[in-house]
Amino acid sequence: MFCTCHIHTDHTLNLQIHSERSWNPNYSSLLAFKHLRELRIGKPCHVSCSSTIDDDIVINIARAMPKLKVLRLGSTPCGMPTGVTVKGLVGLAHCINFSTLRVHIQVDSLVQAAVGETAASPSDGEPAVSREECALTTLDVGNAPIPEESALTVALALLRIFPRIREIGYINPQWAPVEDTIKLSKRLSKRIGALGRSPSEVSHSISE
Repeated sequence: MFCTCHIHTDHTLNLQIHSERSWNPNYSSLLAFKHLRELRIGKPCHVSCSSTIDDDIVINIARAMPKLKVLRLGSTPCGMPTGVTVKGLVGLAHCINFSTLRVHIQVDSLVQAAVGETAASPSDGEPAVSREECALTTLDVGNAPIPEESALTVALALLRIFPRIREIGYINPQWAPVEDTIKLSKRLSKRIGALGRSPSEVSHSISE
C-alpha cells in the first residue's frame, strides 16, 4: 500500500491511497481532513468484491469534507450488487463542489425509490436535496448491474439526485441507454431553456 498527499496553496489537500492487498480502511480516521478536495482509494476487485463502502461511510465523508470535489473509493466497480444505495447518493449530493464519483452502487435501490418501495426522502430534521447544490457531472459505475428494463428509471433517478450529471463511465453495456437518456434530457433542457429566454427564436423555429 502507498499513499500520496498534495498540499495546495489554498490550504486544501488531495489525498490518494492505493492498495493491491485486501484492506478494510478505517474511513473515520480520514474525517479529520475537513478541507480535502480529492479522496482516491485504489482497491481493485481481483477475485471477489472488495467494496466495504456503505451509506454511512459516504454520508459521513460528505458531512466532514464539504469542499470535496473528487471521490473515488476503490478501482472500477465490479458486477456485485453491493455498495451505496440511493440514501448515500442523496447524502453526497449536499457537497456543493462535488464533481466526480466512483463507488459501488446498489442500482436496484434507485428503481425501488422511484416506485416507492424504499424511503428515499430525508429523515426528520434533514434538509431536502437542493437541485442547485448538486454539482456532480461524472459518475463511474464500472460493471454495476441494472435491473432488467430499468434503464429509463435509473436515468431519471440519477438526474433527480444529480441534475448536472453529464457523463457515466461504465463497462456493463446496460448503462448505454442510461447515459443516452441523460444526454437527451440535457439537450432538451438546453433547447427549451433557450426558447423560453428568446421569444423571437420561438417564432423563427415555428416559421421554418
